[in-house]
Amino acid sequence: MWLRQAQADDAAFLASSWRTHLREAESVGEADILAIIEAAQASADEQLLIAEYDGERAGAALLRVTTVSPLNLEPILSVVAPFVVATQRRKGVGRALLNAATTFADERGIATMATVASASSREANRYFSRLGLGPHALVRTAPVALVASRLAAAAGQRMPRPRQGAKLADVMAARRAVRRTPAAR
Repeated sequence: MWLRQAQADDAAFLASSWRTHLREAESVGEADILAIIEAAQASADEQLLIAEYDGERAGAALLRVTTVSPLNLEPILSVVAPFVVATQRRKGVGRALLNAATTFADERGIATMATVASASSREANRYFSRLGLGPHALVRTAPVALVASRLAAAAGQRMPRPRQGAKLADVMAARRAVRRTPAAR
């Protein structure tokens, strides 16, 4: 097994592997990945690693030096979307990617690293926990239309009209939320 920097011909592999992390429009996946590859190649504070095992792509991770938050400027190494192809698991691919991440951090004098695993990915969360990565924060996400409708409902206001181009599912969810609140009855 060996690790290398991602190249343009890795874009399709990364787009299919990171499909849950990319924007929803199908046509932007590879274009987004190409931009990420180019940015990583041009930056001293980023690396996009590809792991190969027996001549096949087996995994990847984007390493990025950033800060803990916009308010806490302590430098941190963010290991973005690390993954191992399902058929290549339990062969040391993940360990090699994270070992490269620790080396990358050490070379830059960074004492802390972070990564994100889906809350529903028990295997990934257990793996990161065994390596000493503990929870630091909980990231919650929702469509803006849904949050706006719930805020309006909580204040007893009428829900604003949906913006042009809003997804039907978001609009319907917002309307159901307003109907469920006592103030809307």
